[in-house]
Amino acid sequence: MAQLLPGPFPEAALHIILVRYLGLLLVCSIVAVIQLWAEQWYAGRPIFRLRLGILLTLVSLCLILKYLVFPTMKTHHLAAHRKDANPTALAESTRSYRAWKTGFHFFHLMVLAGSFSHLWYISHRENSYRTLGMQQFRG
Repeated sequence: MAQLLPGPFPEAALHIILVRYLGLLLVCSIVAVIQLWAEQWYAGRPIFRLRLGILLTLVSLCLILKYLVFPTMKTHHLAAHRKDANPTALAESTRSYRAWKTGFHFFHLMVLAGSFSHLWYISHRENSYRTLGMQQFRG
């Protein structure tokens, strides 16, 4: 993308992709919370507090990324590439943009770690407390 688009445009294209990606992450984390709650309710078992805590942390981190960090990062990116600003304001905006981008990557790594943790939990059915027997189905 950097070879096709000159100047700040590759970052702007990345921002367009990121806003949709963050929406997808938010929807997926909410669906995971609902799925965990429904599965535990249907089985008549208590909800695992650690799993619920991880998933609610994922939802809150996705909300923070989508509605706080990303808009601020985008604002600083636009300010860093204004043509009519003085050089000190441009340097300050560039520094702020890099700081917010670093924070974005840190929160994103935490979201990825929580997502992979939940994926590992769901995909390994070795926990006998979690599996359902035929006698537990209602209907």
